[in-house]
Amino acid sequence: MGITNKSVFNGFGPMALCLLFLIGLCNFYSCKAGKGDYPVLMVNDFKKIVLPKKLLEISGLTIDDANDCIYAINDEKANIYLLSQDGKLKGQIDFGKNADYEGIEKVGNSIFILKSNGKIIEFDLTQSETIDTYDTSLSLANDTEGLGYDKSTHSLLIACKGSPNINKKTKIKDAKVVFAFDIKTKKLNSKPIFKISDDDIEQYLKTNWKISTSKKKHKSRLNRATDFSPSAVANNPIDGYYYLLSTVGKTLIVIDEESTIKWIYYLDAPEYIQPEGICFDDEGNMFISNEGKGSKSNFLKISKPDK
Repeated sequence: MGITNKSVFNGFGPMALCLLFLIGLCNFYSCKAGKGDYPVLMVNDFKKIVLPKKLLEISGLTIDDANDCIYAINDEKANIYLLSQDGKLKGQIDFGKNADYEGIEKVGNSIFILKSNGKIIEFDLTQSETIDTYDTSLSLANDTEGLGYDKSTHSLLIACKGSPNINKKTKIKDAKVVFAFDIKTKKLNSKPIFKISDDDIEQYLKTNWKISTSKKKHKSRLNRATDFSPSAVANNPIDGYYYLLSTVGKTLIVIDEESTIKWIYYLDAPEYIQPEGICFDDEGNMFISNEGKGSKSNFLKISKPDK
């Protein structure tokens, strides 16, 4: 219920009124930014873990809560790296020939590895051997970079940095997509499970970022967001949303199962050198890996926000 009686403000000086206005403004801004249905992540407040030189070009990571460790992949190297949660290298597994490897995901006793041409390699941890390589119908034109796991559908999520189309039958334009690969049938659904268009992003910003310090800053936010090209994808077990990470523009877009944008985060801290991988532990803590670009690579642990 709004306050309409001006007498309520009697006794407040100009400074106090100004302070009340600013508090109201900040509350409005924070609610609009996150819609108020889940706490906002503090993406620029994290614990940094520096990684060994072997992982200078880390392109993906996945967490193994049961064994309190992390598996990572390094671009162009056919190795699975086993890390402790403080970044120490505990082991290394050779699974084949060197190529452009972009994503990694542990499901049960299997490690799935995504190549940029859309092919998926399955490695059995118990047998210490490669089981098979699956052709998903995706190709280099799709530039597949992100691999995640959706427990609700028991499927792998494949984020495409390139073309959103598999063949000439589909004509998706000005959008980025995520496909689902059914682990049981080993088949790709030819229709994207998620689609984020440039129009969706612009509409979100118009609705949720009305307050800005300047037109220049708003335009910068818009340009960064519409440059969005997902390099990683993960499902948060706590809120159920899907988190898509983009190196280009250094943004993190959160969507629900209907592809509705819930948040857009800007990764402004200098530690986000080149964000390439994302995963969550069972408690909802988020991990983002960064390639080194000639310096030391890292992964950043962002704690689950409090209710």
